[in-house]
Amino acid sequence: MNPLITMALGKVIDVVSKRAAARGRIKEAKEEVAIEAIRNRQKDVGYMDDFLLFIHAGPVIGVFFPWTRPETMQGIEALSALPDWYLVVWFSMISAVWGIPKIADLKVKR
Repeated sequence: MNPLITMALGKVIDVVSKRAAARGRIKEAKEEVAIEAIRNRQKDVGYMDDFLLFIHAGPVIGVFFPWTRPETMQGIEALSALPDWYLVVWFSMISAVWGIPKIADLKVKR
């Protein structure tokens, strides 16, 4: 083979391998940034998780006590009378607080 072709081919292979290595470093850096963002989000846990848990656990706990059962059942019946659009907004908020961050955490842990 011609030494000029061999030298040119060697340069092309060198450039391609350097570019692939750079892409690999960029991908690793992006994954590291995502993991660090999750760690920071877990450090800055707000009170919304606790609030939503309390709101949802209250009726479940309330039906087990005879002295709170009538009021709890009235509250559940009142919730069933809410319009659909309000329930959609409420469950969207719950999924934003509980669901989406958890899915993102699971996706990064793979």
